[in-house]
Amino acid sequence: MSNVGLLLFALLARLLPGGWGLVVAPLAATRRVGRPAICGLFMLSLSTTSSSSFESTRTDLGVHAVQLTGQWRSPPGQDSYLNTTSGDVAIQLAADLSAPPPGAIVTVLARLDSSGRATGIHISDQHKPSGAWIDRWCATAVQRIRSLAGAHRGLVEALLLGRRESLPPTTRDDCIATGTMHLFALSGLHVALLTAAVLRIPGLGRASTLASLASILAFLALTGSRPSLMRASLSWLGLTTGLLSGRAGHALPRLLAVALALAVISPRLAQDLGAQLSFLAVGGLLAAVRLVRGGWLGPAGAFLTTAPLCLEVFGRVQPWGLLITPLLVPAVALLLITGVVAVFPGMLLAGLDPLTGPLLRGSADALTWLLHASAFYVPAPWTPPPFPLPGALVSLAVLAALLALPSCRKHAATSLANNRYD
Repeated sequence: MSNVGLLLFALLARLLPGGWGLVVAPLAATRRVGRPAICGLFMLSLSTTSSSSFESTRTDLGVHAVQLTGQWRSPPGQDSYLNTTSGDVAIQLAADLSAPPPGAIVTVLARLDSSGRATGIHISDQHKPSGAWIDRWCATAVQRIRSLAGAHRGLVEALLLGRRESLPPTTRDDCIATGTMHLFALSGLHVALLTAAVLRIPGLGRASTLASLASILAFLALTGSRPSLMRASLSWLGLTTGLLSGRAGHALPRLLAVALALAVISPRLAQDLGAQLSFLAVGGLLAAVRLVRGGWLGPAGAFLTTAPLCLEVFGRVQPWGLLITPLLVPAVALLLITGVVAVFPGMLLAGLDPLTGPLLRGSADALTWLLHASAFYVPAPWTPPPFPLPGALVSLAVLAALLALPSCRKHAATSLANNRYD
């Protein structure tokens, strides 16, 4: 049995809910898979049945005031919390309170409601921050963006840190109208642009590969390890490791291996919409690349595999995004690379602010203008009636058809040649 088939069986054993994953082991036995592989599939599927989800028991506690002391934490991509001696306590601060710096030891007077949620109403006894260096690094990056980007800080935060909460409403509407919202979902495009820039730095030589991996790790640390970015980063790590060892392998088995690794690390990732769209898009791209020499059908494959799921979730699709995205990529690349140089090192390269600041604002201006102009000229997104089947199932069916198409075409060509020979 091929490695692709074995990886697919392992992925099914891990993702199928309840005890359905146990069916994969006997099914694999019919495909003449060895005993070690069957045992591994059985253990993977068994882990899905043993992992139970515990729901917090809510009791009517009324409203109480509690005083908590601990270290204030604000990790990238996560909600803020207080690290106390009794454990982590999620706290939402009142509107009139400003968050303390990450790593500071504080005493918080919090109001505990009937559902167990804590709302901080007073903060006192702040001490000098210590530890939590990733949290503080991210806070410094946010401050750098706001001082350099000016009115475009929401746009720059979205592209550099994945924080789309501050994205201007007009920019968000333009992205939806043009079908280019995926540019602000940190994924393989951003990893490819970042690594391409690092690999082209003169003078690095063989150290360029290590420098590219270090830049990706920094990117992950500051963005909070989002699913699509984790998928792209693990894929690049697998490709780099394969190239260094002389065994690059094929892209599709590598994608399946990354999906299996993430399913084991984070079992709930299968229900994350961003992760689903990310894997579907890359799978469709890899499948469509094989159909035509030159691989220019790759973006179309990504669109076809994600369109049914997007239609079910958002109620619309915009095929014009296939043509608009390449127009925006240069501005995105300039903004991303300039932002990494100006923001990620903190104040170390503050001397370059007279150069990086105008570049950052200029690239943001160009990206905003291109988005607005494209939204003005393109037709409205399609809103066809929904499919009678679940969108995820239709997307998987489209992906399977794209993957099977080369084999079907080859089989048809072979049959035609045999008929002519006969």
